[in-house]
Amino acid sequence: MAPVLIAAVLGGLALAWLTWSGSPAGALVVASDGTGVLNGIAWVDADAEGDIDATEPRVAWVLVTLDGAGSFHQEQYTDASGSYRFSGLDGGYLLDATPPGGYELFDPGSWPRFVQVGNGQAITVNIRLRQVGTPAPTPTPTPTATPTPYWESETIETVYCQGVYLGHTEGGAQKADTYSCVPYWPETGPERVYVLHSLLPQWITVTLDYDPGVTDLDVFLLSAPAPDRCEAYGDRMAHIEWGAQDLYIVVDGYEGAVGAYELSVSCLGGPMATATPTPTATATPTATSTPTATPTPTPTPTPIRYLSYLPIWLRRYPLPTPTPTPTPVPTRLILQSGQSGYNGTTDTFLNAWAPDTNYGEEPRLSVRYDRPPGPTDVMSALVRFDLGILPEGAHIVGAWLKLYAEKRSNNNEMRVAAYQVLRTWKEGQATWNLASTGQPWSQPGCNDPITDCSALPLDVVTVNALGGWYRWDITEAAQEWATDPRTNKGVILKGLAGFDDANVQYDFASSEADRVDRRPQLIVDYWVAP
Repeated sequence: MAPVLIAAVLGGLALAWLTWSGSPAGALVVASDGTGVLNGIAWVDADAEGDIDATEPRVAWVLVTLDGAGSFHQEQYTDASGSYRFSGLDGGYLLDATPPGGYELFDPGSWPRFVQVGNGQAITVNIRLRQVGTPAPTPTPTPTATPTPYWESETIETVYCQGVYLGHTEGGAQKADTYSCVPYWPETGPERVYVLHSLLPQWITVTLDYDPGVTDLDVFLLSAPAPDRCEAYGDRMAHIEWGAQDLYIVVDGYEGAVGAYELSVSCLGGPMATATPTPTATATPTATSTPTATPTPTPTPTPIRYLSYLPIWLRRYPLPTPTPTPTPVPTRLILQSGQSGYNGTTDTFLNAWAPDTNYGEEPRLSVRYDRPPGPTDVMSALVRFDLGILPEGAHIVGAWLKLYAEKRSNNNEMRVAAYQVLRTWKEGQATWNLASTGQPWSQPGCNDPITDCSALPLDVVTVNALGGWYRWDITEAAQEWATDPRTNKGVILKGLAGFDDANVQYDFASSEADRVDRRPQLIVDYWVAP
């Protein structure tokens, strides 16, 4: 019988499914003993023609996921030749791709995409990419119209590499409600806009710090002062490989949020954007027959780089300008217990309802939020990865913790915050009351913001569905761990109120889970100086 393809778009995510005569509507039909194959290559379409040329680079470490009926889920990373391959298929599937840092999908609007693979068929779906910050070439040199700026130039503050800026969105412009890179985020709060004058290609990381109990802000990186030119985004951090051009940074409020923040700008590899004195005009001398002495050359002023705090005019600290050095290409490391000989993950969860019970051998990591007046973080998950595998002198570009959601107590959502742990704990001994035997937490549940865990979260993620991965950006903590391994105490994940402020519990797969492919992952992008 002929299949009927039905597609829908919900919250910016394309969904697709098949219905067949005689089978329940809305179900993907996948045979368990199929012989079909789905494969392809991830490559940089440098000439924008859509065909893979021999000179165009292939891209490794693209995460390719395949979802089918029920709990069917497979994922793999493209290899050094940019290739991926799924076998044993028969039916309809949803294919998606997530590029590594420095790359983006050439045609993001067509992903994820529905793929039908029949028994004995070999279907090829290539993944077309472009480098972030590099404008896509076109077959014909048709000039692109310059977008009308959303924000007036006089409202845009200049920032500098390695600068830290204190600000508040109150009183800022309120012109952008959505951004092209994540159109389903309602950014209806006021904005603060900055510009970084990047002089050479370099990696740029922008970190946004704020109190999540007071406000909910996001940061966006734009190639022009308009929200349809969004290149990267994040709720705590945005990272991009950028060229010799201006980068616009926008701090905006999620669902109308307003609040104070600290903005940090970090640059790796290129020279720092500098404030250069404007030369004074010199009168042109009148030519005469009388010879004149050769004027003494005026020395070229040394550019000065400033570490500034908002308001910029309050104080400036001159810093020496470093000699530009090329940034090596980052290497991606994926750590998961039971994979590739790695067994360095330790994890457990703390339970206020059983304050003296240890869960170090459990196959789950439970995170639960309950409304006050009792403890809101009723259950919190501790996770630590041994990073001894990192080479000496590794510079962390990005680090992300991934957990797979398997069960929940009800259909409500919650937000889960990842905090850096400051106290040593033991997987087989930690409880709500104790970090290890004879060593109590300063506050039960690892809740002291001075000695137990960081006062502010590294990242906050909304969890609202099962059967998939959730990712927390923990780059800031990983950078500290790489510099001083003694500080690596891992992270703790605590539940915060969701949209409905409902009591809810989510269970994630732990490092003891039977399915190795669902155990916690740590993805680290790093480079080592030659």
